[in-house]
Amino acid sequence: MRPPAISRRALGLLFSSSSLSSLASDLGASSLPALASGKRRLYLCRHGETDWNMADRIQGSTDNPLNAVGRSQARALAESLRDVPFGLVASSNLQRARETADAVAEFHPAAARRADAGFAEMHFGTLEGRVLSEIRPTLYNPTVEKWSAGDVDVAWPEGESLNDVAARGMAGLKEIGLLGGPAANRCPRYVLIAAHGRFNKILISALRGDLTKSGEIEQGNTCVNVIDFAADGSCEIVALNLRDHLDALPSMPTATLASK
Repeated sequence: MRPPAISRRALGLLFSSSSLSSLASDLGASSLPALASGKRRLYLCRHGETDWNMADRIQGSTDNPLNAVGRSQARALAESLRDVPFGLVASSNLQRARETADAVAEFHPAAARRADAGFAEMHFGTLEGRVLSEIRPTLYNPTVEKWSAGDVDVAWPEGESLNDVAARGMAGLKEIGLLGGPAANRCPRYVLIAAHGRFNKILISALRGDLTKSGEIEQGNTCVNVIDFAADGSCEIVALNLRDHLDALPSMPTATLASK
């Protein structure tokens, strides 16, 4: 059975920013504004690079580890966030995200840990393992175009829809306490979730109340999205797709920004 559809009314259109393009700034993680009193800050990250990212293969729910570049990216991410006082370091249950969270958690031994299937990458069904460039015109683009036109219940063959992913992602945030309610009393002020490219796009768009705009968001490997939540669950995007922590790494071929 599919999760219930998420309405715009239920999501609340809680973001103060009106334009995604204005949020994809070059603001570095070290120059973020201070967290206001009574608010909680989520660092929503994408995992490091995998071999399938480099090969342009759709990963989805396939459980691949980080490659050497991905492990270096995860270490650079962890170094850049070492001074953030995380009370919770969470991830999806998939290995590439868990490895990325593990790197961050090394600097935060007192933080609680959580691996949640609700934060896993979108299930691409029969498309998983396929090379994206080979199937984009015939199998990939038609579904994405339907989403952009407003049909967010269209799913990949034997896979998930935008609404499916949004429902489980929002449920995970609610369980942590970021969306208010009784769980908010135990939610730490600083939370990190290491997740996935397409998942992050969908979750951010769900919080904004418009799943049809998820394709406008870029998510590079180990990017950081910063979202501040008020006690009532309302939220504001502080930054999207921050990757300045990778500037010091040796120049080498890396995967594209496409989420797979």
